[in-house]
Amino acid sequence: MPLSEEEKRELIKRVQFVLTKVCTTPTIPRNIRRQAREALRILADTSQPLALRAASAIDALQIALEDQQIPVLARSMILEAISLLDELSKE
Repeated sequence: MPLSEEEKRELIKRVQFVLTKVCTTPTIPRNIRRQAREALRILADTSQPLALRAASAIDALQIALEDQQIPVLARSMILEAISLLDELSKE
């Protein structure tokens, strides 16, 4: 069943909250925070369709997951964001 516009907005807010938390946590390495900021920037670009923005943000976050030194907290937060974005990218 397709998501309503309100559900999409709510998912975007949740993703933005999680990624902002990643960006502002000083114990998370800079390269991980940089990728989270890039994902936020991609999501904010309304010139692209939502599904494309979500897929591009997932790509940016998967780069961060490739780092073997990523803290467990950061990994779980990024995986949560990817899970939410995956719902949007299928729309």
